[in-house]
Amino acid sequence: MNERNRASIETGNPERELFHLKTCGEIKRREFSLTAMREAGEEGGLLLARMKAEGPDDLHADQWEIHPEGDEFIHVLEGEVALILEGAADGVTLTAGDAAIVPRGRWHRFDWMGPVALLFVTPPGGTELRDVAASGDDR
Repeated sequence: MNERNRASIETGNPERELFHLKTCGEIKRREFSLTAMREAGEEGGLLLARMKAEGPDDLHADQWEIHPEGDEFIHVLEGEVALILEGAADGVTLTAGDAAIVPRGRWHRFDWMGPVALLFVTPPGGTELRDVAASGDDR
């Protein structure tokens, strides 16, 4: 590959950055932060990120999450995790290699089972969090 072509390839690390897949077809690297997620939500499109959770707080296991603007794709790269939909009788255990689609507008959360690495494709617009304790549904 010549230098001119190499210079046009942008690299990044999805463990430390969000990749904003914009509706216009452009992909923009962003810092991994709540502010960046909100900004991306205002611009539309999807976010791709990899997250390594070393403890329950990394998964915000004590909070429900909802994405009103689209489905969320979750792929387990390492470890295992329980994915729970609010109001469902049971959650589903996902192990390395498994993927799940959380439907638009469904409150969901993770239950900690041990260290896990996840890849997300998420519609950031309108995303909300709510404490599990406040909802009364703490499965």
